[in-house]
Amino acid sequence: MISRIVIVLITFFGSAPLAAQTVSDLKSHDVDQPFDITADRVEVQDKANIAVFSGNVSVAQGDLALAANTLRVFYERAGTSAPTILRLDARGSVALTSPSEKVTGAWSVYDVRREIVTIGGNVRFDSEDARLVGDRLELNLRTGLTTLDSDTVGSGDGQRVRGRFAVPEKSGG
Repeated sequence: MISRIVIVLITFFGSAPLAAQTVSDLKSHDVDQPFDITADRVEVQDKANIAVFSGNVSVAQGDLALAANTLRVFYERAGTSAPTILRLDARGSVALTSPSEKVTGAWSVYDVRREIVTIGGNVRFDSEDARLVGDRLELNLRTGLTTLDSDTVGSGDGQRVRGRFAVPEKSGG
């Protein structure tokens, strides 16, 4: 059975107090921005339309930053034009950051066309006002809706989604 917490962008990815109802820095993220990728090594499998980056991989796309041990980039080509990135699959010590939050896990998949980032494997979300832990996080970059799941049966450890939230200070007396 999967325990699910659906936390709308105003309470999950906001950097100000939860009561302020701010939205994620990554809501409405422009997925058409170019990707800047650095790594210790790259292997291009052009016939398969895959590039594999390894060693200290770093990806930047606007305010979105991704770090991992390895990254598989799936792309397509239309004639002689530059390749179009379809998906990024990251493995090993994955960290997704924006100016106000950080999510870590064992793996991630960034589906560029669907504008969805999924992070799995001992997921931890941190912001100034919240800390959440689960098994799988899905972030819709278009809407900002974020879902955190915990597989209480499949993982065998019975762990559920856990969170700690800051309480805003009372104003005036």
